Amino acid sequence: HTLEVEVWFAGLTANNTAAHIHCCVAAPNNVGVATQTPTFIGFPSGHTAGTYFQTFDTLDASTYRAGFIKNAPGDGTVATAEALLFAGLNDGFAYFNIHTMAFPGGEIRGFRELCGDTPNNPCATIPTVPEPATLALLGLGLAGLGFLRRKR
Repeated sequence: HTLEVEVWFAGLTANNTAAHIHCCVAAPNNVGVATQTPTFIGFPSGHTAGTYFQTFDTLDASTYRAGFIKNAPGDGTVATAEALLFAGLNDGFAYFNIHTMAFPGGEIRGFRELCGDTPNNPCATIPTVPEPATLALLGLGLAGLGFLRRKR
């Protein structure tokens, strides 16, 4: 019941004014804001570059825009809003948006998906690729073992 938001942004044409997640619609369409408005609490507003790391309790009403909870299909509870947001993220129907003074409708917009071990999650199928430095260290280690073996 948590949502971890990790954002790195740079090169905006103007200072940012808001950042949040919109849900639930297919790309490239627009839809209302699902999370805190006008911006995530603690988001570095008024900058052209920055980082943001925050974990939200998805059963806490303050994580969402009140209208998103109220309009959630069914009973309009926080639990229903949580289910809707996670379904939107999993299905690629939610997007993160950074708004700026130059682009009030959003300068950076990206549809996101959750990474985890759910059956329909494409992130779970992406193989891990070692960093070049890791491969170089492995190669040096193997070369060292070969050198020691020849010496004996």
